[in-house]
Amino acid sequence: MIHKRKNLSNTALARYLKDNSVKDGDEFRNCNLSRLKRVEIFKGVKNLKFVECNLVNCILPDDAVTEHCNTVQKSFCTHVLDAKGVHHDLTKCAVDCEHLMETDTIEIDGKAIDTVRHYKHKIIKDVGGLGGTE
Repeated sequence: MIHKRKNLSNTALARYLKDNSVKDGDEFRNCNLSRLKRVEIFKGVKNLKFVECNLVNCILPDDAVTEHCNTVQKSFCTHVLDAKGVHHDLTKCAVDCEHLMETDTIEIDGKAIDTVRHYKHKIIKDVGGLGGTE
């Protein structure tokens, strides 16, 4: 079966799988399966093919094939998500978390009155266990 142009990001995948099954050899075309945290999807399903799909933070079965897909693995910062009003279930980042890029101290008359922190999502360089081909 070919699954086309589906937004199956985050919780939408679970809803989709209630009425649809994914079987060995299925293909996904132009689908969004992105996740906020790294998650193994379609465990135990063989010979899946993904074409022009958004697979951010998806851990695919080892034999999955990808063509022209976004397979980036990312660590999302809750400070950035909260500031943009994005609903998420991620563990809240510490104030000085790994996503902290820059800190500005605001001073008046030489006295620090506030600190502004700039955060950025982080690309994970090691995508070991991702599986599939690019």
